[in-house]
Amino acid sequence: MRKLKLSNVVMSLLVLISVLTLNSIGANAEWKHSTNGWWNTEKSYITGWQFIKGNYHYYNIDGAMVHDTTVDGYYFDASGAMDPNKDRVQVQDITMKAEERVYPLGTKDINVYITNNTNLDGGYGTRYKVEKFEDNEWHSLDFSKNATFEDLSIFLLSKDINKENCSLDTLKDFKNLTPGKYRIVKEISNSEGYTNISAEFSLQ
Repeated sequence: MRKLKLSNVVMSLLVLISVLTLNSIGANAEWKHSTNGWWNTEKSYITGWQFIKGNYHYYNIDGAMVHDTTVDGYYFDASGAMDPNKDRVQVQDITMKAEERVYPLGTKDINVYITNNTNLDGGYGTRYKVEKFEDNEWHSLDFSKNATFEDLSIFLLSKDINKENCSLDTLKDFKNLTPGKYRIVKEISNSEGYTNISAEFSLQ
């Protein structure tokens, strides 16, 4: 029972973050559903944890609802709903680290290193999120309207390290970034499911 309550607390916090993200979208935006996921009239997809009609769901970084897989150790059934009766599984070790711990304000690009310490090959896309830590929580930063991501799948071999470049100057408010703690967030997948990894750095 204690384990179940703890899981509920974790889920509630994750959904709260998602709700705050949704509230940041224009008040006149209308949410609709398509085969690719939920989207609004401003053409932006919801991502991450969502609580819909009594069930927890997870939408990947492209806005598609996952199913028949695990995300950060939680299992999602064929309908896309998280199965609360299945114990959380241990996510294998995949990490991401920024090339430097501190960068000067105005830095346009951040190099990150993704390390696959598992025995499984994995993969990921070109999309990523940039978040800033403020008021004791992480806040996702918007990209400019002209920002685009190539529709590519990148292999991450077992026991290997990939180097990737993430642009900060594609952020909507790049010129107004202030000193503080930031992180790059990416989704990695393998035969066991999805896992979210992040690389923290500071701007000074």
